[in-house]
Amino acid sequence: MTAPENSAPHPLSFAAASARVDAYVSQFEEGYFPPLLLLARLSEEVGEVARVLSHENGKTPKAGEAVGDLELELADALFVMICLANQRGLNLEQGFERMMQKVETRDAQRWTRKDASEPAGTHVAEPLHPQPAADPRYPIGPAPELSEVSPLAREQAVRAIAALPAGLRAAVSGLGETQLDVPYREGGWTVRQLVHHVADSHMNAYTRLKLALTEERPTIKPYEEQLWAELADSALPVDLSLKLLDSLHQRWASVLESLSEAQWQREFVHPGSGQTFTLAQAAVLYEWHGQHHTAHILRLRERRDWRLEVGSANG
Repeated sequence: MTAPENSAPHPLSFAAASARVDAYVSQFEEGYFPPLLLLARLSEEVGEVARVLSHENGKTPKAGEAVGDLELELADALFVMICLANQRGLNLEQGFERMMQKVETRDAQRWTRKDASEPAGTHVAEPLHPQPAADPRYPIGPAPELSEVSPLAREQAVRAIAALPAGLRAAVSGLGETQLDVPYREGGWTVRQLVHHVADSHMNAYTRLKLALTEERPTIKPYEEQLWAELADSALPVDLSLKLLDSLHQRWASVLESLSEAQWQREFVHPGSGQTFTLAQAAVLYEWHGQHHTAHILRLRERRDWRLEVGSANG
């Protein structure tokens, strides 16, 4: 069945593009190139974009050389960026939303707005309206709805879990002791408490994974996260929890990577809600959880304009 004449192409989301690239790359034993090689590939593709623009703006192509296809060259660069995001377990949709909030707030008055009194017949862009303030509790949106989890979503979750310690370490890099004790929002935890909370939460998550793999549909033991965050160890240097997360996530990702299709569907029960989680659903949930708290810290840094060179590295 063909599409109706003149119909618009089906919109392509970041998630769909990521999945399509992943499906292509996953066919091959080599998989994704290492990050530095992908960066070199990206530099090469950006050079091709520059070549086309140069030809379009006065430079004469060499004999037999085509001017080039700017749309295709930009898409080549986008393909490499998606590969790099997939390889690192990053979510471009979330990254794009964070970037747009930054330019729509921090840079809202940075540039000269178009004059609404331009001559008649001149197109005037719609004025930019202030964006409604995002809920500071959920900088990347609320926890995902958990239903069926695709193999691609599982793979992305495993990559994100493996990458979380480095991302969290980068988020607090350069913050001094005073900055670490600033709440990420009014009435919220401090940056220091957030880092220790991620370690607390993910230790529990790793235990739940092992329980589900070794017992039949176990009922897990919940914990009082608010009270845990008030205990004495939540005042310790963040590097202690960052080092713990390095080892914990290495073990966690190793177990997840080994799971069979049947093991991904093993379950545990949360007694508070009575909800049953498969291990696939839990992986997606904790992918979000790590990125959720990392974004809390990054948003605070944006609001306070805390650049990486400020302060000493975690005291």
